[in-house]
Amino acid sequence: MDKRTGEILWWATPGGRPEDTTYSNPVVAVVNGQRLIIGGNADGGVYAIRARTGEKVWGFQLSQRGINSSVVVDDYRVYATHSEENHDSTEMGRVVCYDGRGSGDITKTHELWRFDGCDAGYASPLLHASRLYVMSNSGILHCFDSVSGKKIWTFGAGRIGKGSPVWADARST
Repeated sequence: MDKRTGEILWWATPGGRPEDTTYSNPVVAVVNGQRLIIGGNADGGVYAIRARTGEKVWGFQLSQRGINSSVVVDDYRVYATHSEENHDSTEMGRVVCYDGRGSGDITKTHELWRFDGCDAGYASPLLHASRLYVMSNSGILHCFDSVSGKKIWTFGAGRIGKGSPVWADARST
């Protein structure tokens, strides 16, 4: 929308008609010189669209259900999580990192690493100092090396995990 007039400048439906509800908040990031809006969709995909035009740049199929957590972007790396059935297996949940510099369907071509079986469908991940922190639905905080995907540690923070981790005062909470 035009912030001065409220006029709609463009409208985008990169994943087609919604198949599920979704609560993912899109993020704005510059990837490979393009200002993109990147977010989870109701069809289980994560999409990048050009911020000025609404034109779809790429899509990454993540889940068979809607995405509720928001992505995190670091330079060209895009981190996404979900807790539903994976698009390519019957296992539930995934943490994935992929290269957001592609175009078209990048699902099979741009994945950098994945960790399956992590039911992180509500809380959005946190990235700090090359560490990716992911809170699972079952209250387990996971810490991954953000480049390699190697799991560094886990911490049982409770029985339910819907709040996103935050970094403040040199601590993750």
